[in-house]
Amino acid sequence: MVIIGAGLSGIGVARDLLRAGVSDITIFERAAAVGGTWRDNVYPGIGVDVPAQAYQFRDACNPEWSRFYAKGPEVLAYIERLTDDFGVRALIRFNSEVGERHWDDDADLWRMKVNGKDVTARFVVVAAGPFPEPKPAELPGLDDFAGTILKSASWDQRVDLAGKRVAIIGTGASAVQIIPEIAREVGRLDVYQRTPIWIFPKFDPTTPRAVKTFFRRVPLAQRLLQEGLELVYAGVLVYGVMYYANVKIVPQAVSSFLRNVTYRMAVPDKELRAKLTPDYDFGCKRPRGLQFVLADLH
Repeated sequence: MVIIGAGLSGIGVARDLLRAGVSDITIFERAAAVGGTWRDNVYPGIGVDVPAQAYQFRDACNPEWSRFYAKGPEVLAYIERLTDDFGVRALIRFNSEVGERHWDDDADLWRMKVNGKDVTARFVVVAAGPFPEPKPAELPGLDDFAGTILKSASWDQRVDLAGKRVAIIGTGASAVQIIPEIAREVGRLDVYQRTPIWIFPKFDPTTPRAVKTFFRRVPLAQRLLQEGLELVYAGVLVYGVMYYANVKIVPQAVSSFLRNVTYRMAVPDKELRAKLTPDYDFGCKRPRGLQFVLADLH
């Protein structure tokens, strides 16, 4: 059994296979550490966009999440701990990149190249994620730019942005986490967007010590909270997509509230507010629950 990738999915699959009695498992990880996207993405402000209590294994809840939406380093530390707790680390071959891979009908197995060497397996689980490589930026003139170019998926933490003039291209998921994190640090921040997205205030309190203690002493309570959050999220997404025609008044009402209340309060400039306001209903594109972003854009 071969598993490709040692991120959350790869670690979880290996754990389940071990519990099912499968011991002949090899995990090929092209990097030198576990973590997948949480290892590679280290841009300022990176964090989960669903509640941390729902972003964990049901049988390995973490009572120590520091806030409602955990930041990247916390998630990576959680993955590192699970790798050891699940007894998976010994199965991982780091710095091992899987190249070509094909099914051999005659031998009834998979043949693949790992670091140029032949490897065979009866079963292969691809847990490398849908975006293992950063998408190249296809922008005219980018090659002629004399300054420093940073990509969210391959951020260089050695670059000091303090007092610098910085331009962010795009207002997608990564950009809206980066903007509030660096806005107070840089000398000037210009943001370029093609299509605005709905941004709404995010409920993101820190976790009181008493709550952490309670979850440690009563694990069932944390499990029930996780189940409840997953039920709400799944219900909203599934029902909203499958039965949109029956509930379209809801996204329309949310859009109206954000447009006429939230955006008006956050962005006094009418012309700028128009540029930041989507012309589609809430939910047509994935909205972002974030703090301060609108205030940082004027």
